Amino acid sequence: MDKELFERINRLGYELGKEMRGTNLENFVWEIHRARGAEQFYSSLVELQAKLKTSIDLRPINEYEKGWKEAKAILLNGMLNAIYGGKRNE
Repeated sequence: MDKELFERINRLGYELGKEMRGTNLENFVWEIHRARGAEQFYSSLVELQAKLKTSIDLRPINEYEKGWKEAKAILLNGMLNAIYGGKRNE
């Protein structure tokens, strides 16, 4: 995976995490984490999209569909950084 695609997927995760932060959807990270297979991964993202009532551009993930597990890990990293980042000193 090239650096640009990594950053696009991570940024998508970060934006989603910012929208999830402070809501009851923070635990939805586990739904995405538990996804077994690309179809379940996409389905959980679409479910999150519906719950957030927002649009999600899945093109960065589609570009790396063959490596969906890696894309999932990068997306989750961005989400967790947005949700929990900066809380160590609080």
